[in-house]
Amino acid sequence: MISQGFSSRVFIYWRPTKLVVFAVMEHVAMTEKRLMDIELKVLAQEDLTQELSDIIYRQQKQIDELRATCASLAKRMGTGDADGADAYTQERPPHY
Repeated sequence: MISQGFSSRVFIYWRPTKLVVFAVMEHVAMTEKRLMDIELKVLAQEDLTQELSDIIYRQQKQIDELRATCASLAKRMGTGDADGADAYTQERPPHY
């Protein structure tokens, strides 16, 4: 007797010495295919996770560089004359 949930075909035939039950279980092939599909999906997600991690790392480096640039610019802006005028704004452009 085959338990419930199995989609199988059972072939019974007699041999001279014993009864041989040969079951072709279609669910085994389907289960293996589903397992393979799941493994492929997990592998694809691992690749995507690694790619996203690399992107986040590059973006964080870029953010750190931009913060350093902003701090440097703020420092340069803060070191102007006492009246607040920047030394570069007092120069005449070269085309005059």
